[in-house]
Amino acid sequence: MPSEKSLKRMDKLVESFTEKSGTTTHPDRGVTDAVVQGLAEHLDEKGQPITEYLPDNHDGRQIYGIVADPTPDQGRALRHKAAEREKERQERPS
Repeated sequence: MPSEKSLKRMDKLVESFTEKSGTTTHPDRGVTDAVVQGLAEHLDEKGQPITEYLPDNHDGRQIYGIVADPTPDQGRALRHKAAEREKERQERPS
């Protein structure tokens, strides 16, 4: 079973995604609950995503807060293009 904290985070993520994308969850709430539970279990098993390189208004940063990169010296190939890529994402028609 996933932690309550992870379940709340995944519920918030699903709510945010459906609101922003104009989509809905599965009509059978049991299916949605199973997906959310699976995501929360995965989050508990795999740990926090690195969010320090995300823009301040990014959903990931709002949900997880600032999570520092534990291995900054190992590099992130496109880190220097993060701002440019975020701008492109925001300007892209949905």
